[in-house]
Amino acid sequence: FASKNGPLTSLCDGIGNGLGFTIALGVMGLVREFIGAGTLFGATILPDAFPKTLVMIMAPGAFITYGVLMAIFKRISNPLYQDMSNTDTLTGLKNKNSFTVDMHNIESGNQSRYAIVTVDLNGLKNINDSRGHQMGDIYIQNGADAIRKAMEGTDFIGYRVGGDEFSVVLKNCDIDMVKNFADRIARMADSINRGGIKTSMSIGYAKFDAEKDRNFSMTMERADAMMYENKRLYYKTKNLKRREE
Repeated sequence: FASKNGPLTSLCDGIGNGLGFTIALGVMGLVREFIGAGTLFGATILPDAFPKTLVMIMAPGAFITYGVLMAIFKRISNPLYQDMSNTDTLTGLKNKNSFTVDMHNIESGNQSRYAIVTVDLNGLKNINDSRGHQMGDIYIQNGADAIRKAMEGTDFIGYRVGGDEFSVVLKNCDIDMVKNFADRIARMADSINRGGIKTSMSIGYAKFDAEKDRNFSMTMERADAMMYENKRLYYKTKNLKRREE
């Protein structure tokens, strides 16, 4: 680390590592002392009648304590790390990795319960080119906010699956409910203009249909086809030349 960073940064790193090891060893020592001798810093805590585990103040006690503390730490931290690895940092929605896993799980179960809404923002490249990528990120967040607001009060799950592409998986809904939800996303988008940018998106949707879909991936393809047709109509209506996004 020190070979790649300046003196001050390296010093802070060294101090941080030293403090971390000191705290870890201190905690291990206190646990061993308390369980093995019933004391803390030499002061008696547990009465003499309380059974002591003498092995804890011997060498094996250090390994036992280390193993128990690591197990507790992993138990506490793993759900947090797992949630972070499945979350898109820009929008707070689930990410592509989570979407891929959930799609596999859906196709391994009862697919007929599920439907999907696909969303693609209009004009992101124009915003990136004319107002910069920071404003483009705000535009993406606007789209995510519209989806999040539309999902309020539901158990639907939203994902950011690409730069300006989103998907929402719905469960136990008929096609009319799916359409109403897609319309709700569009209404939410119309109400969001953070950064002075009106949020515009093209939306498609589909519900699994055993007569049309061999699997849920084909359901998503039908939703994508609707979404891209709506995008084509958007640019035609606005008399705009679509740019690669």
